[in-house]
Amino acid sequence: MTKREIASLACKILAIWLFVKSILFVGSILFVVTTLIKEVFEKGTWATGLSLSIGHGFFAVLFLILAWILWAKSDSLGARMVGKDTTPVTRSTITKEEWTGIALVVLGLYVFVGGARELVVSISGRFFGNEYFNVQLFISSIIQLIIAIWMMVGSKGLVRWIWKIRTMGQKAQAE
Repeated sequence: MTKREIASLACKILAIWLFVKSILFVGSILFVVTTLIKEVFEKGTWATGLSLSIGHGFFAVLFLILAWILWAKSDSLGARMVGKDTTPVTRSTITKEEWTGIALVVLGLYVFVGGARELVVSISGRFFGNEYFNVQLFISSIIQLIIAIWMMVGSKGLVRWIWKIRTMGQKAQAE
């Protein structure tokens, strides 16, 4: 594979992720709409639920549009990211340790996104003075961010440690 193909593939993977995120927002819209209906019948008002559903709907549509753009323009975006270099860059072998390191970085990124979302929710709840702020959510999101950064930055050391523990007590294999 060339650098351009790898960059194009990365754009397509990001497009798939955005598409899945938009589907998750559609689920949130359904939840908010049911809450809106409940709010109308119980309190006679619909302003809060309507504003929430409009916000979720906006992000669902935005993610769908971004996913389509990334998918449709992945080749030109890949070419723009890496330039005109068409030399192949794939290695013939990738070791298990390298795959484990890649998996840890991706997992760390996933944990980081969740922690950042929770941190934003807890901080915005604190500033706007609503009932969503709690100290436990704030502290757990900070801990989650620290663990995520540790997983992303320290993936090589973690991989060495995991493989050392995994092969502890085994005889060394002749190569």
